[in-house]
Amino acid sequence: MDTVPRIRAARWADKDHVAALISDALNPSPLATWLIPDPSPRRRILTDVLAIWIEHAMFYGDIYLTDDATAATVGFHRYRPIPP
Repeated sequence: MDTVPRIRAARWADKDHVAALISDALNPSPLATWLIPDPSPRRRILTDVLAIWIEHAMFYGDIYLTDDATAATVGFHRYRPIPP
């Protein structure tokens, strides 16, 4: 029988892993190639930019992660004003 992974809210200690996880998924895509044409720094740049968004989501959104840390979702609240 397949085991269903438990989903939990991400903690501050998870933020770098979530940024790297999303960067790994985005890196081979045409979008990432368009954003950062040079493949050598692409993953690093994506991870650095995503880290900013992940940190922002820690305060003004939601981040959920599977217990085995193989999948994550990040969302921002649209019903709350975003501070400057």
